[in-house]
Amino acid sequence: MIADHATIQPNYNPAVGFVARTDHNPTFLDLNLTPRPKIRGVRELIFEGLFFHTPDTRGVLQTQEANIMFRAIFNNGAVLGSNLVRVAYQRLNEPFNIYKNVDIPVGGYRFRLHDIGFGSPEDRRLTFGVNERWGSFYTGTLNEFGFRSQYRPSPRFAISLTNRWNRFRLHEGDFDVDLAGIQFSYAFSRFLNTSTFVQINTAETKAASVNFRIRYTYRPDSDLIVVYNTGTRFASLAAENPEQLREQWFVVKLTYSFSL
Repeated sequence: MIADHATIQPNYNPAVGFVARTDHNPTFLDLNLTPRPKIRGVRELIFEGLFFHTPDTRGVLQTQEANIMFRAIFNNGAVLGSNLVRVAYQRLNEPFNIYKNVDIPVGGYRFRLHDIGFGSPEDRRLTFGVNERWGSFYTGTLNEFGFRSQYRPSPRFAISLTNRWNRFRLHEGDFDVDLAGIQFSYAFSRFLNTSTFVQINTAETKAASVNFRIRYTYRPDSDLIVVYNTGTRFASLAAENPEQLREQWFVVKLTYSFSL
């Protein structure tokens, strides 16, 4: 069990410590039960209940979430899980630009979501996972389907595919967003490996981004990492969609570990 309560006043100065936001009284409760029953092939069952309640310091509710989850973990690494029910509340104090010219108006929104997912055994050359989420979302509904897979034709080489399709049906407008990626990884040895990742995000005007990385471990706990990236600059959620800027950057990172 984990329980937490805090008060962060409106005039708190984040310069003396990081906080996600000011002017709120968060309460958090998380209960976990993890039995290991004598069921053939089953390693562990996980039951979890979560509750998060955040009013501001005047008592006006800003966010709230209640979640009941179940997962079964099998001896071969397979996982079956579900958020049986997730009830959430969010207050928007300013319009939320969720997609291009689609704005969610100011107000309080309560939505109910469900999801179920399965991950295949991890002791195979080909592994995969699928999940589906559905339910009410702001002024309408959301359906989300996710898929991931990995194929290892040899101990040194791996190909990974991911895809997440979101179908939004809102009062303000209907739209779909697809986020897909493919990654190639190759290990020349235990000390030198490379990866190339290509991503397509249809929410962006120029959808394609590419990331290339080389990592060389030249001594224990000491690495040389070289990264090249080209694509649209990442922007977190904001009241307005910021301008989509394309950028290229090249980074070299060297670490050296020693003891005195």
